[in-house]
Amino acid sequence: MTPPEKKQKLNVNKEDLLTDNYILNNLNKDILTSEFVDKKVKEIQESTPYEWGFLDKPFNPVLLNNIRKEIESNISFTEKETDIYRVNQSGDLANLNKLSNEQIVERLPNLYVLQNIIYSKYWRDYISKLLNCGPLSASKTDLSVNTYDKGCHLLIHDDVISSRRVSFILYLPDESLDWKVSFGGNLKLYDSFTKNIPMSDASKRFIPQFNSMAFFNVQPGYSFHEVEEVKVDKHRISIQGWYHIPQEGEEGYIKGEEEEWIKQNNSTLKQLKSGSNENNLKNFEFPNSNNYQNIDNFTSVLDEDDKKLLAQYINPKYSIENLAALSESFQASNKLILKNFLHERYAQVLKKDIRQYEINVDAPKDYKSIQHPWKCAWPTNKWRFLYIDGKKFFKITKDKSIDELISEEKALKVNWKELSEDYQNEINTMMEEEGCQSDAFITDDDMDLASENNIIKLLELMTFIQSSTFKKYLTLLSNIDSIKKESIMIRRFRPGYDYTLATTGNNSLDFNLGLTPTQNWDYKNGGYHLYMKNEEAEGEDDDAVYKKNEEDDGVLLNEVPEFNKLVIIKRSKMDLEFVKYLSSSCNGSRWDIQGSYLL
Repeated sequence: MTPPEKKQKLNVNKEDLLTDNYILNNLNKDILTSEFVDKKVKEIQESTPYEWGFLDKPFNPVLLNNIRKEIESNISFTEKETDIYRVNQSGDLANLNKLSNEQIVERLPNLYVLQNIIYSKYWRDYISKLLNCGPLSASKTDLSVNTYDKGCHLLIHDDVISSRRVSFILYLPDESLDWKVSFGGNLKLYDSFTKNIPMSDASKRFIPQFNSMAFFNVQPGYSFHEVEEVKVDKHRISIQGWYHIPQEGEEGYIKGEEEEWIKQNNSTLKQLKSGSNENNLKNFEFPNSNNYQNIDNFTSVLDEDDKKLLAQYINPKYSIENLAALSESFQASNKLILKNFLHERYAQVLKKDIRQYEINVDAPKDYKSIQHPWKCAWPTNKWRFLYIDGKKFFKITKDKSIDELISEEKALKVNWKELSEDYQNEINTMMEEEGCQSDAFITDDDMDLASENNIIKLLELMTFIQSSTFKKYLTLLSNIDSIKKESIMIRRFRPGYDYTLATTGNNSLDFNLGLTPTQNWDYKNGGYHLYMKNEEAEGEDDDAVYKKNEEDDGVLLNEVPEFNKLVIIKRSKMDLEFVKYLSSSCNGSRWDIQGSYLL
């Protein structure tokens, strides 16, 4: 038997990879000229929505193609999913320096060269000059490889974490591939209404072509951006990194600068989570999670009128005769899931109306296109979805101050009956203008049901949901003595746009009536509604990450969209709740009625 061949020991050290002039030999000389630098500095200074820049073909393409091969062959990725992102991510490439000589030379020699170029004094000074951002740390490195496959995304955030000073992304999709806007995966930049409040729609888009690099100063409360969902079966590989404030012993170090920066500049997600009032941020929420409506006093006794109303709307299996068993089930787990909650005959008509509306009325794709009775949730770094809250139509405009907008919205009163009547009048006016007056043989009620472009039936349902009868029913079911205030709204989450990020709430009794008319929803497409205990991952340095998506006892509830499903849960104010971003591949919008009663 022939003994196995002994592996020959390498005679090359990783330091040997850093040959003479390895930096300049791997840089595009055209971007180093004084003319180019001056032009790029001016371009960045004049850029919108904030100071940012990009470089086209900054590095040697041979080096980058070799790096692509190393990434695909020798780097393992972990699929990570939270409320804010879904991505395939490597470990921190700062650990490259900790790998053995053999591991570097055999597996990642080109990546090792690139890392040293990126954090070299030459390149740091170059980036610093372009952005006019001051000195950057060489010792505190922060680098990772991300692969965005179909469905991957990273929602809006400002990158304010720890001592980050500059953010950069080097794009490495297949060189032969002309990456198109329609592929998704684009870097989208957001203007701000004011500090910490991004606009609803992106104002700039950067397409991730091979050997292009985007970068910007981390600007607290302003440098909002996102990675748009990848919509095709193609690999969007990128190297994401940050430059930090100089550390002790480094050129440009200022004692106490890093500590003061971290103290003064929490991420906006962390501010939302902790209830910060900076710039009235907590009050600039539409709908406002703290703006509950007072509830008129009522007894929990169901009279004959209550029983008739319940019989009209709810499934007989959930009638008052079965309340004792349902209540016992709720108290055992502080939650209850009632499928087919609405009466079948009523539910069928409602489902048809919502489905026809979705088919025939395009969901608005930007803020300016949203019309009565719909509104869009703000701020975008917390949530984005369409909603109807029983108040008159309201839009946010930049010609008014935060305080003015808050005051105006708060003054609006909830009146579902009036809102429904206004909407009905709009529909009638539209039909008259289009010459579509009702046929003499069709009743008004029949016309409403036959309509393919209204949600009158859905608005009518809100009269029942807001009624004292429904409140009595829920209090008896949950065995809760009293509820103080309420917040109820109709919501529509559009595929490829909408979500809510994980934030804390109130001590409350929450309910969600699912009204999504399409079927076969899958967790991988998003849209699921999740409650979890607020237990942060140990050692997690990223304020934008609330929880790793691991199976554990922290998950209180996790439900995919489903028509006619009522979910009831008793929530602690520290519990986190969110609706996961809806993938563009979803077969329709997520519809629901979300309610919360303050305890």
